[in-house]
Amino acid sequence: MAGVAAVGLLFLASAALIAWRSWPHEAAAVTTPGAVRSVAVMPFVDLSPARDHEYFGDGTAEELSTRLARVPGLKVAARTSAFSFKDGHADAKAIGRALNVDALLEGSVRQEKERVRIAVRLVDAREGYQIWANTWECDGDKVLAMQDDIATDVIAVLRGASAEARPPRPTLDFTAYHLYLQGRYFWHQRTRDGLTKAAAAFDRAAALAPNYAEAHSGVADAYAVLGFYDHLPPRDAFPRAKAAARRALELDDHLAQAYASLGYVALYYDWDWSAAERAFDRAVELNPNYSIGHQWRGNFLVARGRFDEAEAAMRRAQAIDPLSLIASAALGWVQFHRGNFDAAAQQCQRTLELNANFEQAWLWGGLAHEGAGRYAESLRMLKRAAELSHNSPVTMAALGRSYALSGDLASARRIADELRRENAKYLPSYEMAKLYLALGDRTQAMAWLWRAYEQHSHSLVFLDVDPQLEPLRKDRGFRDLLFQTGVRSS
Repeated sequence: MAGVAAVGLLFLASAALIAWRSWPHEAAAVTTPGAVRSVAVMPFVDLSPARDHEYFGDGTAEELSTRLARVPGLKVAARTSAFSFKDGHADAKAIGRALNVDALLEGSVRQEKERVRIAVRLVDAREGYQIWANTWECDGDKVLAMQDDIATDVIAVLRGASAEARPPRPTLDFTAYHLYLQGRYFWHQRTRDGLTKAAAAFDRAAALAPNYAEAHSGVADAYAVLGFYDHLPPRDAFPRAKAAARRALELDDHLAQAYASLGYVALYYDWDWSAAERAFDRAVELNPNYSIGHQWRGNFLVARGRFDEAEAAMRRAQAIDPLSLIASAALGWVQFHRGNFDAAAQQCQRTLELNANFEQAWLWGGLAHEGAGRYAESLRMLKRAAELSHNSPVTMAALGRSYALSGDLASARRIADELRRENAKYLPSYEMAKLYLALGDRTQAMAWLWRAYEQHSHSLVFLDVDPQLEPLRKDRGFRDLLFQTGVRSS
């Protein structure tokens, strides 16, 4: 996809200041912006001597994007969409058209030992000319305060007003800050390896800086998603996420991400519908531009069977972050649970047109084709999902299910046997239940669902809306499970 690698050249001539705040500096104002109502913060170019701080440039851009998103009336393009232009060659006007924004905030970072320099410029994406530019420099432990000052200066240029009042930024351990940025870098990859590395980096950051709210929020995000994708058993993942989210909010009760993670745990582990809804509502109230907050709220609405609201939430997530793969695929996931299998398959195909290697689109697309009875296409997509996931238990169970429904019972049983043999420590029982149901073994299916209950599987919140469980709806044992989990209360 097209991008902005040329941004780095714009900063090679940036003047370095001797010290941030210790010496006066003047911003270079080229022109006064006309009504800038929307902006995209592009990934910052790494100009460090070894060019080994890409995560630092990405993290700095993400932090500034989060700060600008708090400004009333200012639309900020989501990180995923803005970062899709990384390392490409599109000019400012082309990027502005693609992201539907008035201006771009471009920048570079340079770290040398314990000194950090950040250069920023604001570009009118409608005409392509520079609006404003400036450079800041500080010691590493003051980088958070420097980012606040950058955001305040940018907002003053855009609005002529101050940013939302925030508590003073404490001095921060520089190593902890870098670990936090590394964690975000890996977390956005959404792979098992990336999420595991993210959790480790966030854990270390929180240990080094116990009062650093964002580090604890990162811990919550990492373990919540590790639990959702069944990379960790629920009892190993969700309680850690919950404790970290609560700690983050004790330190800063305005962190939308921490509220979203708290809602995630309340939904998927506590099975506390009211607490989940309150947390998700608070997350999107604090940051209406947080695409993931709307997406996770949409998951909650699917579980409750409120499909119109769920679709609206997912479309809102897409509108905020139009190039987000997970937001796009999640809209198909909503349609799948609604029973609109053709629409679900079409949406997953649209996602694959954005990125042909996005595992979730192959998985959910395969489920949609299965629901429509197109087993050959389902098998094709699920085989690709299994390949991309390195034969994860979730995708292999789905593949086995599709084999069974297509009439290839031998292949389905072989997969079931291999999953039980190779995943003795932890096997997602909910997915196994659906595989045995497709094999026609209702007794085994119910046994695996009760095992999922013992595991406290997050997937059980979808018991009442999962179309693959339709054959069990009238079973007494299934109805008992609905009440036991609180999915139904009457």
